[in-house]
Amino acid sequence: MSEAMKTEWVKLVKERYGPDPGVEMSYREENEFYFLLEAAEQYEVEPQMLEYAKKHPKATAMQMIKYLDQIAPPGLPPCASEWDDDDDDDDD
Repeated sequence: MSEAMKTEWVKLVKERYGPDPGVEMSYREENEFYFLLEAAEQYEVEPQMLEYAKKHPKATAMQMIKYLDQIAPPGLPPCASEWDDDDDDDDD
């Protein structure tokens, strides 16, 4: 992702929850980080997440995920219709 394509949300998540150079993240921390990067965009709630993050600058990644869970619509994200279904290739 080029610097120009990064949203304010992505920049904030990388700044707050991204890995520090030379410091290894735990498996849980890494999963939380990537989930926050992707899920807010996929569920189309980046503006709400950004607003919450600005109001709660000390929120942990898990607190942010819990908030996302509260505001995201139920079910798969809207972009799920674009996901490739590997089972379709087996029908040939």
